[in-house]
Amino acid sequence: MKVYKDRRNIEGSDCKKQFGAILNAWAFHDLFGAFKTAEQRQRFKELRPRCAPVFFTGQVQRDYLGRWGNGSCMQSSLIVTVTAELNGLRVETENTIYRLEGPGRVSTERPLAYDFEVGKTILLLESTNNIDIDAESFGHMVSPDQPESFGVLYRLIETINATSCA
Repeated sequence: MKVYKDRRNIEGSDCKKQFGAILNAWAFHDLFGAFKTAEQRQRFKELRPRCAPVFFTGQVQRDYLGRWGNGSCMQSSLIVTVTAELNGLRVETENTIYRLEGPGRVSTERPLAYDFEVGKTILLLESTNNIDIDAESFGHMVSPDQPESFGVLYRLIETINATSCA
């Protein structure tokens, strides 16, 4: 496995985690609602105290650790923090840091079948695809050229960051 040691790609970070990849066609999968009882929420917090019950899927633009090929779809581990930056989102998971660029979505659904679900995400975000699918059923779309679409994403980021600091 290659180890990417150039920390210049992690803007302003003194984090010891490796920078993993730059991704596009991303989706946050928000599983906060999956806990039906206070006991379930407490058990999760005991097992993963620094993590939020959120992960992301996306298409790899550039991989710095040699784990995926460009264009591959991947799924992250649970998210610790998210920071909005000028060129996208900086996402820290349990063991790696990523940058998500371009449009994406926020979903309260788990991917039913990983490649299939991510494939839908990519299809929905491709402006050249004329597909007859109700995009709303796949979550809230977030696009850099539509600032009004960021409300749901910013609320999720606040919740993730509050969870990891609690």
